[in-house]
Amino acid sequence: MQPVFAAVEDEDSPDILSRHVADIVRLELAAAKPGERVALANKLLEQLASTDRIAEGPTQLLSLHQPDTLKRRNLRRPATPLSDSALLTNSKEDPNLAAELRTEIESANTVDLLCAFVRWTGLRLLQPALEQLKDRGVRLRVITTTYMGATERRAIDELVNRHGAEVKINYETHATRLHAKAWLFRRNSGFDTAYVGSSNLSQAEPPWV
Repeated sequence: MQPVFAAVEDEDSPDILSRHVADIVRLELAAAKPGERVALANKLLEQLASTDRIAEGPTQLLSLHQPDTLKRRNLRRPATPLSDSALLTNSKEDPNLAAELRTEIESANTVDLLCAFVRWTGLRLLQPALEQLKDRGVRLRVITTTYMGATERRAIDELVNRHGAEVKINYETHATRLHAKAWLFRRNSGFDTAYVGSSNLSQAEPPWV
């Protein structure tokens, strides 16, 4: 193999260098004793002349809400933290997509869905979370299609009549070949999350997300 090298562009060097440094820092912190890791991280920040410091602990932010908004509600957190991104492939090692969506719905202030096919087999997996959504008066908007005739009337009726969703359907089937599936969960705290891809909720057939 003959290696080929090229200079790194100035605008790209911060990202490339920081990734390399981050890998080394991660290894050094993993090798250090747990009680010494915060001091080691702060020593590195001092060398960088940064004014940031890490408090002993360390601690992490789990939620941000008004004091009276979680009465009688024990919210669950998704397996993927807000600070991370993840690729869900429906494998046994990945978080379950339906479970992740249910936990996202529980804390959302608005929910938007773009989905090529809306089917009962997928909708039923989210029923409890969608019922809570309506009880909280949260806006649910859905855009779907009649592409391939896969969307089911029963599922649409359930979304509108039982869960109060605002549904728009694209009936154009010749030029449109939409297969996208995207969820957007907005929160008043500003900590929004989104799921974009083509993974199905149901394993048996190509239903809902």
